[in-house]
Amino acid sequence: MQLSSRPSWRFLLATVVLVPLAVGVVPLTGAPVTLNVFVQAKLIVLCLMLALALGSWAFINLREGTLFSGRALIPLGAFVLVAGISTATALSPRLAFFGDFEQGVGLLVVLLCALTAFLATQLVRNEALLGELTSAVILTATAVAVIGLLQQLQLFDVVLGPYARQLPEWILQRGYGTIGNPDTYSAYVVLPTLLALHRLRRAVTTNDRILWGASVAAMLITLVMAQTRAPLVGLVVGGFVYVLGESRSPRKPTPASAASKAGTRISSRVVLALVLVAVAAGVVATMTLGTALDFGERFGSVQTLLSLGGRLPLWTSAVEIAANHPLLGVGPDSFRLGWYPVREVAHLANGAGLVITDPHNVPLLIVATMGIAGLLASVYLVVSAVITGFRMISTARAAGRHGSDYDAWLYGTIALSVTLLASMLTSVLTFMLFLGLGVLVAPALSSKELPNKSPRTALHIGSVLAAASMLVFAILTAVAQATATGASTDDAQLAADRAARSASLAPWDTEVRRLRHQTMLQATLEDVFTGEPDGPSRVKTAEDVLAGAASAEPYEYLHPYHSALLLIGSGQELAAEYTVRGIEAGLRGLDLYPNSLELRTGIASGYLQLGDPQQAERVLQDIWAADPAYPQSGLTYAEALLAHGRRDEALVVLSVLQERFPDNPTVADLASRAFTN
Repeated sequence: MQLSSRPSWRFLLATVVLVPLAVGVVPLTGAPVTLNVFVQAKLIVLCLMLALALGSWAFINLREGTLFSGRALIPLGAFVLVAGISTATALSPRLAFFGDFEQGVGLLVVLLCALTAFLATQLVRNEALLGELTSAVILTATAVAVIGLLQQLQLFDVVLGPYARQLPEWILQRGYGTIGNPDTYSAYVVLPTLLALHRLRRAVTTNDRILWGASVAAMLITLVMAQTRAPLVGLVVGGFVYVLGESRSPRKPTPASAASKAGTRISSRVVLALVLVAVAAGVVATMTLGTALDFGERFGSVQTLLSLGGRLPLWTSAVEIAANHPLLGVGPDSFRLGWYPVREVAHLANGAGLVITDPHNVPLLIVATMGIAGLLASVYLVVSAVITGFRMISTARAAGRHGSDYDAWLYGTIALSVTLLASMLTSVLTFMLFLGLGVLVAPALSSKELPNKSPRTALHIGSVLAAASMLVFAILTAVAQATATGASTDDAQLAADRAARSASLAPWDTEVRRLRHQTMLQATLEDVFTGEPDGPSRVKTAEDVLAGAASAEPYEYLHPYHSALLLIGSGQELAAEYTVRGIEAGLRGLDLYPNSLELRTGIASGYLQLGDPQQAERVLQDIWAADPAYPQSGLTYAEALLAHGRRDEALVVLSVLQERFPDNPTVADLASRAFTN
């Protein structure tokens, strides 16, 4: 594969390769360089590489005065416009622009991925360049799949090394590659799998057959072992459309078929046999490695299938959020801000501290975060690109051309779009989707000469400034993240200082801001409980910081929650007035997140400190047992009942706790005291 000599094209290819592979740890050792192993690292690489691609495109391509444009770009512009308006009207514009700490798909990532699509339309201008891009995508996905297979086969984790043992068992068994989650990992592999299948069908040399066949096998096996249904459904749908499209291919000799004179293409039966063998190998490997029970539950349980893998409650919440914010939603990547008020008590059984940032359905995510306007704009974008793709293929068939990589990009983009109907959205998946959309739209654009005066100059200067801004953002974010990882220390004050320094470098980073508040809270309470003379002043400073954060983000419950922890905790050592202020902060948090079991438990403990067990009972009485894995709410409720003289009711609560937590010493101690008295 001979690469184009244009720097902008090389940087775009480098982006395609590096973004999926980027992780925030030192490979093999697991030593962290970012707070989140996957989110920030991919954002930094995406910003850095696209800045280089955009800058070189502006310097070289724009100087030639040529721009590829047309009506096919209107849907992309419309989607970006709606996303921008939704961000401006969001519950937290800063969060909506820079993104949250889990998925990280705020307006910034949307703009970067839209830029990826735009650069693809400008640079993928012939079959040779499309072939280079296709090879890069397939080979990168194959490398990710091999890493995932090593994880699934329990051989070695290339990403985390020895630290992989700290991951939950279900992630270790199902694999995550370099993407971060079995669901999103397998969703990422869908489009490249169809590209590799297409390459295998068109291969005429032994080397090509081995290369693309190995890629297909690796990706299919890891897809099955990941045990994620949506990507498999997406792949089946995309494959079905691909077969239909190929069945309509011209029978007469074409330029593409003429290229096969040097050899004979592999038969469809051989390709089908390879697919079946790879799928069977994935099933056998999964059953052999001790995950047969999980495999059976995920694919053989009617209840699991009907519940869509537990997604129905999440989808219900998304619909409620959309109903509360119908036009423009709560803002890109701000799902949890709309989710706090609608979370039901029944959902607490999944974990009191669990915060949902994505409903596992991209259309519902968009309608909740960007409203009906965003949903219509996204449908317009995807559907128009797919229609353009079918039109281009039809035109190629009419001209006697068929079977290029472009066909596979169309069917692969359809497969990925279907997958996203029941999948989370991450920066990598957004990047792959927009890359595919850009490839589909590119042939529909025509070359236009830019005038020598203001339009060309403005576009040139704007592109250079945007590239420079992206570079600065990437560098500052990288430095801030590296600094923040130093907060993992037993010295509470040192951790707080490092987190504060990191937040000063990247105040836009949600994860860094949260770390700053958590470490500040821990260091302050440590001063209070150790009797440091500056304890009260430290509490006042921390209280002011959290109040300022709550003022800047009035819909974020974490700020009043942290204030409640700080003040109620300080009230145990300092004075009752701190506890009172802590309860007031906690009640403000309940206005935002009424069914926060952790916050209610903290408020109830504050009332107990003030000698008001009746109020503590009221806060917890209907919710204390909602999470069967969270003992503290039940303990606090039992203490309130005992303090209120309602011993029989307390004994009932304690019997439930003893059944749930037979080895918990705190439960055993409180039960012993209750039964003795």
